[in-house]
Amino acid sequence: MQIREDEKHLEHLGVAKSVKLRTIVAGSRDGVVIEDVRKAMSQCGWEISEVVSGTARGADSFGEEIARELEVPVK
Repeated sequence: MQIREDEKHLEHLGVAKSVKLRTIVAGSRDGVVIEDVRKAMSQCGWEISEVVSGTARGADSFGEEIARELEVPVK
């Protein structure tokens, strides 16, 4: 799973899980469900300080919706 590989990469770079990062949420417009995006965001390995979105339907707009639920700024 991509998330686990990203966590290993962050560990290799010395990035602590407590770090806050602006995060791009982007992906397919079709075949994506909000729960998959929610899971990816919750397991990303860092605290999301801001969601950057291309505003397309699908993964992008789901990421925006989840960010607003969590009171994370969206750009």
